[in-house]
Amino acid sequence: MEREMDWDLLWKGLAAGDRNGGPVRLATLLYQSIGDDLSERKTFDSYTNWVKNGGFDTGPTMYNVIQNHQQGMSISDAVYTHHKNSGGTAGIGPAHRSAGFLCFAQEDQLVELAMREAKLTHWDPIAGQVSAASLLISLYLYEGRSFSVITDTIDQRFPMLEFETQVLSRGGYAPAVLRTAWHFLTQSTSFFDALEESLFYAGSSNYCPVLVGLWAACLYKDVPDICLEHSMCPPDSQSIAVC
Repeated sequence: MEREMDWDLLWKGLAAGDRNGGPVRLATLLYQSIGDDLSERKTFDSYTNWVKNGGFDTGPTMYNVIQNHQQGMSISDAVYTHHKNSGGTAGIGPAHRSAGFLCFAQEDQLVELAMREAKLTHWDPIAGQVSAASLLISLYLYEGRSFSVITDTIDQRFPMLEFETQVLSRGGYAPAVLRTAWHFLTQSTSFFDALEESLFYAGSSNYCPVLVGLWAACLYKDVPDICLEHSMCPPDSQSIAVC
């Protein structure tokens, strides 16, 4: 896969928005595990090794899938077992960690890669669709497409997500997070403005601000240093080694 976008910019956006610390670290692990193509085994092992060595804020879905796998299940069985026992796996986790694909894949590859990676932890295809939609939004913002064009494109490609619905949510259901993050981005005039409004709305939840940070970095092409001065920000974009 050919390099497309700058990881340092994407990482700063994620790091600014992620105030619990897990999403940006998982995104870094995925970025570091990508080679000529996505290796599901290598990527899943990097997540597992990180969790086993003190990883945190994975969300219950990834944590329980890894626990199931450690008990002898295949990855797919571990994912389905958690899905069946939990009542659903349509959360935002895959979209929080998939940004690294933007550095290696072109538009026609992003949807497939996002869907494949999401299946490592989330059985429900909605999680993968939202992850793919987030990547396309990031790419389109970086390319300078208008908000209206992006809205129409995402709504046409992923009608099941009801992207145009103007209902905000503090929860972690992936389509709702996507819509809420889009609201705060499109109402902003700067990176700082977009992020601060989303953080104020989200409160202690760590859902929409992560996507707002990523997308605002793609839109404004810069992340103010002050937005990275919080306790959960890693020291730099290469600070997490794949175990």
